[in-house]
Amino acid sequence: MNVRGITHHDRPSTPTRLHASLTREQWTILVEAFADMCVATEGAHEELHDRAAGVLEVVSLPEWVDRSLTAASPLWTRIYEHIGQLTHLADAAPEDAAQIRAVGQQIVSLGQDMAQYKGVGSCVV
Repeated sequence: MNVRGITHHDRPSTPTRLHASLTREQWTILVEAFADMCVATEGAHEELHDRAAGVLEVVSLPEWVDRSLTAASPLWTRIYEHIGQLTHLADAAPEDAAQIRAVGQQIVSLGQDMAQYKGVGSCVV
């Protein structure tokens, strides 16, 4: 196997780092590819798109993501905060039942507000 001029024989047999890293260009290509997949399948794989988008959101550097929506809507600010909470929960307390329930209640509250959202300027935040 040859990846960018490096054969599998040239690579170390054990990983040298714990996490993969992406360039901004690679990250953008993945974001666009998953969005294209969702459109091409007419939403048939939307759950996969959403999972991938969440992962890419978490691994992005702050300057890579257009956060203009957060300035326009307190609801989007809360959504991004919950993405961070869920990521932290998965990393730090995946088996902590009390913490899972607490975060779940916050997500339920967010979901109720999202279901009532009427647009920018809405009272529901």
